[in-house]
Amino acid sequence: MLGFLWNAIYGVVEGLEIGEGGVLLKSTSPISMGHSVVVNFFIPDKGFTTVRGQVVYILPPLKDDSKKQNRIGIKFENLEFVS
Repeated sequence: MLGFLWNAIYGVVEGLEIGEGGVLLKSTSPISMGHSVVVNFFIPDKGFTTVRGQVVYILPPLKDDSKKQNRIGIKFENLEFVS
């Protein structure tokens, strides 16, 4: 689960995939390509992380998704890894 802030509305959404460059999540938010968002998530041994991102693609809901949630691709803008 991820925290998701967009247009002054905060919610908890399901994260599908996450990597160094971004995250794929599911949401019913009426968001459009190019919008800026803030995403919060937990990294084991590091704690909670907050990053800014931008919507880079939106996929329609899967046919078997009863909640009809779009799959939203977010590109991270300020996530830094320190070893």
